Amino acid sequence: SLADALSRNTRLTALDLSNCSIGDVSAKQLSAALADNATLFELNLSYNKLGRQGLMDIAKALSTNVGLKSVSLASHRVDSSVAHAYVQMFYTNVTLLTLTWDVNLPAFNLKLTEMINRNNEINRLLLEGKDYRPKLPLEMKDDPPELVERLVPEMGDEEFGMELGGAGTTLWCSVSGRWELG
Repeated sequence: SLADALSRNTRLTALDLSNCSIGDVSAKQLSAALADNATLFELNLSYNKLGRQGLMDIAKALSTNVGLKSVSLASHRVDSSVAHAYVQMFYTNVTLLTLTWDVNLPAFNLKLTEMINRNNEINRLLLEGKDYRPKLPLEMKDDPPELVERLVPEMGDEEFGMELGGAGTTLWCSVSGRWELG
């Protein structure tokens, strides 16, 4: 399955699963693979069939994920319980730089924006070789994570793809400058 392949993934850096009819059961399986995956930089789950539980499972996975820089959840209904799960996720995730979704919950918009801005500031300091620890959330100050600069590979780099099935079977294709699994 895709979740199994992602759990073994060491090369695929962007995955577009938009408009694939992914529901809550598939999101739970995907979340298990994402929780410890440090290779993916970008994930697009827009225009699927994710409900409250699927979105919350993704949030839980992101709380321990240190690879994803961008996640798109456009078109999914976000209520206050889902928004709260993402606020909680940002207390332990300092690497997610972009979260795209349709949310109109004034009570959460400012807090989520502050947390995304904090992560972008941490990333900027890291790239400049400066101390990022003062920007970490209070919950991480006693045991700060060791963050390292990570560069997204260039399109066409033969080292990147995803092995599926037997040895030597690599599945990847280039679509609009992104790696797509299909």
